Amino acid sequence: MAGELYPCYEGKPVIPDYKRGVLSELEEEGLNLDDVVEILETGFDCSASKRDRAILERCVQRKNRIIKVVVEEGEEYWGLRHVGSFKLKRKEIRRRMRT
Repeated sequence: MAGELYPCYEGKPVIPDYKRGVLSELEEEGLNLDDVVEILETGFDCSASKRDRAILERCVQRKNRIIKVVVEEGEEYWGLRHVGSFKLKRKEIRRRMRT
């Protein structure tokens, strides 16, 4: 049933963690759950540090911003834990364009 209400990633629905205020983060970034699934599918791994195996961090670059999505895998669903973005500095933009 949850798969009908929420978009799915790898066959499991992506459900926001309401206790963490993820819905307001989505709203601030101008994203919805379909955008989150798209980032999970097409984004690059952007883990800043070693995480638990069940936690997945994916990012996409849109112009001079990096948008990050953090989800945690449960048995029957992906729990959306965090959505955020940050600006790239000019040096970082040039470096990323070279690679």
